[in-house]
Amino acid sequence: MYSERVVTTRIRGFSYAACFAVLLAPVPVGAQDLGILWDVSKSVPGELYGGQVRSTVDRLLRGQGAPDGWVVTKPTPSHAVLDDIISGKRPALKVPSRVLFVRFGTAMRNSNGIQNLPFDATELSVVNSADGLKNVAALYPGMATDDWTNKLLAEAAAARYFFDRGSTEWLLLIVSDFNEDNKELLLPAEAAFVDSYEAQQFATVSPSAVLRLGANGRVLLKVKYAVARQTDAGALPILPSRRPLEGVAPAAAATIDSTQPTFTWRFNGKTAPSAYELVITAVDRPGERPVREKSTTMTARPRFPLKPGNYRWQVAAVTDGSQVSSESRSFTIKGAASATPLILLGLAATIVGAVLYLNRRKKAQASAAQRVAPRRSP
Repeated sequence: MYSERVVTTRIRGFSYAACFAVLLAPVPVGAQDLGILWDVSKSVPGELYGGQVRSTVDRLLRGQGAPDGWVVTKPTPSHAVLDDIISGKRPALKVPSRVLFVRFGTAMRNSNGIQNLPFDATELSVVNSADGLKNVAALYPGMATDDWTNKLLAEAAAARYFFDRGSTEWLLLIVSDFNEDNKELLLPAEAAFVDSYEAQQFATVSPSAVLRLGANGRVLLKVKYAVARQTDAGALPILPSRRPLEGVAPAAAATIDSTQPTFTWRFNGKTAPSAYELVITAVDRPGERPVREKSTTMTARPRFPLKPGNYRWQVAAVTDGSQVSSESRSFTIKGAASATPLILLGLAATIVGAVLYLNRRKKAQASAAQRVAPRRSP
């Protein structure tokens, strides 16, 4: 994750000046696609779903510019497209165009069958302004219940969506807050996917024009402009699909001290199950019955202590009429390898102690007998 600054952006592999020179080239005439990325994580302020934010998005889409009450910060240098959208000289929603509306957050982890798109999203084909504005407004989300998300992954996925479909230029309008993302850890393949976006391997992306609701407000609107690069799509990373259920802790191959550890997992689909079942299997004792615990939340603990040894754990549930399960993970409870040596060491200490005691007692008895024995006359 990176910090959004006014005049800098995180770019790898080539210079910022060369990158921005591409963006300063004449804007191609024709369709300009649009991605609207709306943060639906629980941690965002309630104003994010309020009328003031919605009406501001509407104004930017219509070409009416940013209204009063927003503090605007532009990058230096600023791209003409961003200047025109903020000032109201150019609509963010052009006709005809393709619109991608993304509601990003872990609770909305659902690919919809769209490659390289990890979050819940809707595709629109806009052929006239009136219907396009109405259809986009119908997608504005309400309050969410989840608190995990990754802004940069959503941004990278939207950019790849347009690149993979042959778009030459697009805008990204991001509705979120100023909090850094640190809750959702990316898989290695997801990190590589984001890296390719940050390195601008397939698109040259401008720094953001930032709109802040009030001088100290928490609501953030970012606008970015991107131009596709001539890149071999086959050489770019592919974003893998996540399982509907994923184990979080204990981590795979973890070694833990507790005999009643807490197990946590997360659900990546749209309709969360009403109940889950945690299954813990003893690898060292194949004939032993698995431990099963029911839970209505995404966490559970075994009711009774587990013996030291090696285990595997998995969680299962039913959602939308289908059985889903997490990957099977191994873990070890400490004590399995050290129990026998400790017992033998204790036994040896007991035996040595007993031998020493008997030897001391024997010597004491011999000494006492010598003291009481009668002396013989010469």
